[in-house]
Amino acid sequence: MKKNISIIIPIKNRSEFTFRILCYLSTINFPYKIFVCDGSFNKSNNKKIINKFKKKIPITYLSFPYDKNYLFFLNKLKKTLRKVKTKYVILLPNDDFINLDFLKILHKKKSNYESVSGINIDFKINNYIRYINDYGKTKFYSKVKNQYDPSLNNKNMLKRIKFISKFNPYESIHSKKVLLDVLNYSIEFSVNNHKEFMWFFKLIPLFLTRVIFINKPLIARQVNTYSSEGFGLYSRDNFSSKSRLIEFKNFIYKKTKNETLHNIITEKDFPTKPNVTFKEKIIINLIYIKKFFKKRINFFYTKKQKYSFNNYEKLFKLTIYNFKYFKK
Repeated sequence: MKKNISIIIPIKNRSEFTFRILCYLSTINFPYKIFVCDGSFNKSNNKKIINKFKKKIPITYLSFPYDKNYLFFLNKLKKTLRKVKTKYVILLPNDDFINLDFLKILHKKKSNYESVSGINIDFKINNYIRYINDYGKTKFYSKVKNQYDPSLNNKNMLKRIKFISKFNPYESIHSKKVLLDVLNYSIEFSVNNHKEFMWFFKLIPLFLTRVIFINKPLIARQVNTYSSEGFGLYSRDNFSSKSRLIEFKNFIYKKTKNETLHNIITEKDFPTKPNVTFKEKIIINLIYIKKFFKKRINFFYTKKQKYSFNNYEKLFKLTIYNFKYFKK
């Protein structure tokens, strides 16, 4: 299995989280191949961090031009994926943690699969003005009921796609072939942002293959990092439009020649913008203000304070514990 799966960690700035994830992978003696593809503007800190871990974990660092738009990001992933020699790949944001035991379970199943999902655990750390993640209360929780539907494993492609809202491709393992198709189609379509990319990332795997589910935690995600990529999904830059969705439908029909598939692509399952209430908009803006000040305050901390294993030791223990003893 060590030769059968790799992880790709795409990074853009946020070097303290790159340090944290590599510390974690080193702590659990992660045996699988790790590719770090760097699209940061200034890569000097990242290169120093990578050098600290090269002898501890099987890591390959790849430098790319600055991710000035989403296509640069996708091309970075595609070029990295082409260097991967294993059959399976998982994309791992640098503020997430992966459960090593899940990969071992997957190996024991020895089933023929193209995509596999697990349980996604979210956690928050209330460390408002410090880098040290031991500061404040850490809360782990999950939304198991919303994460997977058995129909995603149906042999009928249209029945799988009917439950596309229950599919979380970023928190899944995919075959290299499937992921490469996702990236190729997305780049050919010239997606503008994450919203449009997710149209492809959710549809293509379900069109090509069944998704199996292992009832164990696969990923733990921190949902309140001061500059999380997920938070940016509510900005107008990540909105699309009905006209683009029509273009997407026509693009998919051109590639698949499947009229039924073309007809079931609607804004309900392929949203063009977030569906948020007025109250939620206010909460999002308040969170943005808090994150803005938190980020500015963190600039006062020295590199020694930012890049210390002691900052994260307790968090790693909590994460490993929650992976091992997770209960619904």
